[in-house]
Parts: sequence; structure tokens; C-alpha cells
Amino acid sequence: MSDKQHHPICPKCGYDQSGEIATWESQCPVMSICPECGLEFEWADVFDPSRNYLGWYSEHARSILSMLTRSPSTIARLVLPWIFWRSVTIVHPIALRRLMAWIVMVWIGLHLVASVPFAYYNWIAIDKWQFGSVELMYQAYGAQGILALISNALFSPLIHILDSRGLTPVFFGSNGTTYLYSFFDIAIGMLAVIGFSSTWVLILLVIPTTRRIAKIRTGHILRAFIICLLPGVLLFEVLRFESAYGMVARVSPSDLLPLTIYIGLPWMIVFWGAAVLVGWRLKHAWALIVLGTIAALLGMIAAVAVPAVYF
Repeated sequence: MSDKQHHPICPKCGYDQSGEIATWESQCPVMSICPECGLEFEWADVFDPSRNYLGWYSEHARSILSMLTRSPSTIARLVLPWIFWRSVTIVHPIALRRLMAWIVMVWIGLHLVASVPFAYYNWIAIDKWQFGSVELMYQAYGAQGILALISNALFSPLIHILDSRGLTPVFFGSNGTTYLYSFFDIAIGMLAVIGFSSTWVLILLVIPTTRRIAKIRTGHILRAFIICLLPGVLLFEVLRFESAYGMVARVSPSDLLPLTIYIGLPWMIVFWGAAVLVGWRLKHAWALIVLGTIAALLGMIAAVAVPAVYF
């Protein structure tokens, strides 16, 4: 037996069940109820959590290839959060490192896909209104200008830095200097998501009253937090693409800001609400959902407003 098997815990709250096991005499019961949180569980789930691995879920993949092939089914269920949380409950094993690795893998994939149109619009912009030709670039800035042109062409689609206006991608500036950039311009979506989800984490783990009501393992909450980074990743790449398109159409990344409100925000509200009500089945679920949503909205506003003042 492993250490985990010697010290079995409640799938929901993590309460040590060793004391219950010590009372067994002739046989092991099939079911039990956690004295801490009241969860009714099967002992088989406690002794062998791997029996609840999900074949379609990227968090439970054992290899990068398997993680990749499971991505479509994972994302498809996440589109409707209540369907996802109906399948991923408190009895399913938590693998936060693998889950975070999957988020990074998805981000890299989106980044590479977005880099294709980004590179196209980058080149069109140079030809359309910045310099017109390599010859004019050389006449204006010399060899340093050619270096800047080559650097932008090779690296800007992958390493995109915005200037303070949120319009020009630069690795080296067109005149051989670097630009000041506004991180807020392109990261507003991620900041909003982190602010929203971090507030939920604080409510469920830090505030004593709601923590007593929830009685849930930290891993379950962190699983929700990590997954909820996805809309921030998506919006980051969409705004990045918009900034490249803006070089041609002369629009700014803020033109896509309504996506945060009309798509990302409702999804996050439903995602956390479904986690509380469907996935974790917490007591006083609706009260927690209302309180958590209001607080999370305020946390999101603060996460966006504070950097906007200083960046």
C-alpha cells in the first residue's frame, strides 16, 4: 500500500478517514459518510482514485499526445459549463500540474494559429503605410532600419509588444529604438479573468463563514481557477490579432472589448455557478453563487481599473 492508501481522505473536503478504518473488524463496508462534510462516498473511490479517471478529459491524460487528442472533447464540454461539471465532480482525481500544462499547451496552439494572420497583417502594414519598400527603409534609417525590419518580420508575430497607443508591433523600433509599451492594452482580458476567479478563491478558502459552508478541498477550487484562465487566454490572442489588424484598418484592441462583456463574462459566471451547484454540490449553493458572483464582479473591476490608472 502507498501512503495515500494508508491515509485515505474524503474526496470532497480532504478529511482523514483513518479513524473510521480503525473501527473495522471483520469486513470493509462499501459506502461511508464523511463526519466532517457529510459526503456519502464509496470506499473504492478513496482507496483507488484512478478508477474515476475520465477517458475524454485532458487533466487525466498520461502523455502529451493523449492530452492533445483529448482537447477537443474537453473543450466541447467546457462550452456549456454545467455539462462539464456534471461529468467532473468531487470524486474525480485532481492533477493540477497536468491541468496547467494543458492550459499552456492550448495557449501555445492558439498563439501559433494567431501568428499566421498576425504575420500577414504585419507585412501588409509595412508595405501599406509605414515605409513602402525596403529601399525607402534603408534610405531613411540605414542598416539599423533593415535590422529592425527583419527583426519585426521574424519575431513580431511570435513576440508581440505594443506601443503606448496599442497600434504598432515592435521588437526593434522602426528607427532603431525600442518603444514603450502598454501591457494593459493586450492583457486586459487576462486581468479581468484573474480578478474574477481570484475573488472566488478568496471567498471559498479564506473568508471563515463561506469556508465553513463550502468545506471543500483546495484542489477542487484550484482546478476551477486554472480552467477559468481559458477565456483570458482566448481574449489575449484575439486582442493580439486585433492589434495586428489595426495596423491596416487603424483600429485599436479596445474595439474588441465587448467580447469580454458579451462572451467571457457570462461564461465565467455560469462556470463558477455550475461548479458550486452541479460539480461540488455545496450546501446553500444559491446563496454562495449570488454572494460569490457579486464579489467576483467587484474583484474583476478592481483588477482592470487599478492597472489602468498606472499603465
